[in-house]
Amino acid sequence: MRVDFMAEGKGGFTLAELLVSCGIMTILLAAAYTLWQTGLGLWQRESDVLAIQQEGRIVLEMVAREVRRARADSVEIMPDGGSDRRALQFLVDEGEDTQAKISYLQDGAQLMRRKNKGDGAGTNVYLTKLSRQNGFSVSFVNTSTGSRRRDAGSRLAENEVIELTLRCQRITGDYTVQTRVTPRN
Repeated sequence: MRVDFMAEGKGGFTLAELLVSCGIMTILLAAAYTLWQTGLGLWQRESDVLAIQQEGRIVLEMVAREVRRARADSVEIMPDGGSDRRALQFLVDEGEDTQAKISYLQDGAQLMRRKNKGDGAGTNVYLTKLSRQNGFSVSFVNTSTGSRRRDAGSRLAENEVIELTLRCQRITGDYTVQTRVTPRN
């Protein structure tokens, strides 16, 4: 006796139909994977960009906070190594009869902070993703006229504020953070 598992008139898929459907499914899965991979790459790149922007803002706020503590008569723009780069230098009171000379300058793609006290000097790296061209710039802005001074050896005048600018390197171009600060002392 013969057992027939298929009812009369009903046929299964042919090998050609199965191969075509597997090919279509493979194309759809490859497209979905490509979209997912592209989205993941964009998300990672944008999170890196956000981290750089956040780091730039935090560092600039730290510098600004320290400049606010500076003695106004000690703030000056110093030449840095004979090039057109400039360093910001000022004195900060650190207790009774103790002062520290603080300098911020750019070294390659790094923002450096130097602190000189009577007991020696220390250098810290504050930021490592500065643009190599004008990554850190300082100018004195006249509050009445809006004119700027960036000359080496310039000292802060009474009617001026300090404008600090950081340009951080990103994949998609530089990101600029800027603030104006007035020393309190």
